[in-house]
Amino acid sequence: MPSEPSPDTSTSPIAAPPLEGGTAWLNVERPLSWSDLRGKVVLLDFWTYGCINCMHLLPDLRVL
Repeated sequence: MPSEPSPDTSTSPIAAPPLEGGTAWLNVERPLSWSDLRGKVVLLDFWTYGCINCMHLLPDLRVL
């Protein structure tokens, strides 16, 4: 039996899951929702103090 082609999602919006639980790492004063972030550029950078490449990115992130 032939399978149906998967829908083209390249132009369809994909809903992100809500930002529930574990939000302390976002370093914000209160929990955020997607509606709080609508229209804003959001950059998530995951790094550690022991990673020299991560440390070299800090000046670039400060500019952003």
